[in-house]
Amino acid sequence: MSTRLPCLSARRLPSFHSREADDDGSASDPVGVPSELLERRPDIAAAERAMAEGNAQIGIAYAAYYPNLTLSASGGFESSSIAHWLSWPSRFWSVGASLSETVFDAGLRRATVQQYVAT
Repeated sequence: MSTRLPCLSARRLPSFHSREADDDGSASDPVGVPSELLERRPDIAAAERAMAEGNAQIGIAYAAYYPNLTLSASGGFESSSIAHWLSWPSRFWSVGASLSETVFDAGLRRATVQQYVAT
């Protein structure tokens, strides 16, 4: 890159020094750079998003240890004749709750949590 820039700019840049890439291909940042500048780097932002996604997956895996609570409600009108269909005595409603828990899963929940913690 240090040879391409002077050719493109049609000027000689004697004091121009490019930052050389490390072994993994990313350029090393100078010491003393404010963290706001480092947070703008795309690779750091992508790593931060990947870490947040991994933490969310761990939380979802831990949620499997808790029982499932379902609340439901329904209502309407019913009648044997169309004339009485919308009358007040033909109304019906129901409200209900359901609680369910897995009794035996052969260690699936624990293995899932360990998998997400490991990755």
